[in-house]
Amino acid sequence: MKVKLLGHACLYVELEEARLLMDPWLEPDMLGGQCRRFPDPGQISFDVPLPTHLLISHHHWDHVHPKTLHRMPRSIPVYIPPNPQLRAILEEMEFETICELVDWEQVELGASEFFMATPSHVPFGEIGFYVEGKYGAIWNLVDCVFEKEDVVAMNQFSDGRLKIVFAPYQSYDEMGVLMRRRLNRQDTVLLKNASLLSSLEVDMVVPAADGLFYPQSPYMNARGFLSTPFEFVDVLLEMNPEQRCVVPLIFDEFRLVQEGIAHVRPLKLATSEILALYEEFRSFQNEPSAAPYDFSGPEVTDESADMLRKKLVARKFEFFSREALELFERLEARFELFLEPGKVSVLWDFPEKTVEIQMDSSWEEPNGNAWMRIHMNDLARLLKGQNLLNILMQSDRLHTGGDTPERAYRALDMLWANGLDDASQLKEWVRNQLKV
Repeated sequence: MKVKLLGHACLYVELEEARLLMDPWLEPDMLGGQCRRFPDPGQISFDVPLPTHLLISHHHWDHVHPKTLHRMPRSIPVYIPPNPQLRAILEEMEFETICELVDWEQVELGASEFFMATPSHVPFGEIGFYVEGKYGAIWNLVDCVFEKEDVVAMNQFSDGRLKIVFAPYQSYDEMGVLMRRRLNRQDTVLLKNASLLSSLEVDMVVPAADGLFYPQSPYMNARGFLSTPFEFVDVLLEMNPEQRCVVPLIFDEFRLVQEGIAHVRPLKLATSEILALYEEFRSFQNEPSAAPYDFSGPEVTDESADMLRKKLVARKFEFFSREALELFERLEARFELFLEPGKVSVLWDFPEKTVEIQMDSSWEEPNGNAWMRIHMNDLARLLKGQNLLNILMQSDRLHTGGDTPERAYRALDMLWANGLDDASQLKEWVRNQLKV
């Protein structure tokens, strides 16, 4: 078996009977050029054979790359978790065979070769992938939220055949970035994952499925991640000093052979040089000096601004779903959406059942108890299906807040309730992506 790391969560696995491509991303950047791999190797090209199977862990946009999928023959079978959003994307792209896998379900590939779905304890369809070949197995945990029982089950199932685990060490605090919250270096995800993996019977741990670089946003690079893969390895080795670990680079190859694991690194960088890249591009400071996005950006025409206001105010209370109304009423939410430039705000008062537009509103003095700040251009793109809220959230172009943590968090749900949920706009967004 040969495993090639293609950056972030993308793995190419070559077996005797099959070629697997996981979370395919065969381009230098993603999300409209917003993100690149990290460490960033610059302009790169990918030379991997055409896969026989596509494996996609979940629907998030750093794991589903429409342009890469567009290059694939639609006859290649795609294996996914039960995930309606992910299925909708693939159906829109006209893939002929979409196979949903439940936890621990196996797909036979040939003599002594198969792959298997492994659990993730999240409220949407997500799986990891276990792949076994002649000389052992790998486990790609991707972004999975895994528990002790999963590690115990894997130890029992693999019975010493597991050679490499590609382990998540995610410490990205999405809501912390959106809310401009002070960073907390005591990352519980890192500690939990390291603790659980310290009892996994595996020859090598490779921290992966992380590492996005924002070429146009020093703020995101400084705030986005709280830890490096080296810190994850340090914590893991404190718990299990005998564990072999490798911090990977793009194009690293791991070969499972009769003698064990052969690690090949085409990019010649020493560990000290890799660590220096992390320190250079991500500040890891409690209060990063980089400033967030400047909301004074390009002007919006009066006609466009008026269109946005009309669309938003048209969302009277009878248009909200029962679930949304119950949520916002329980929170006694007075939700204020600030539109820049022009300092226009729209205030939904759920206790009073009123909607009010204010011109020349002061951002420094919110009138609501939950709020979100957004540029009109970004809102227009959301309304037209040219962007998705989950993608905008992975930038510094939103700012949410509230007088309680729950109200601040639920400010995002207010946009979902206004028809900007990703699920309802997936097909249009995918079509727009494929036109570019």
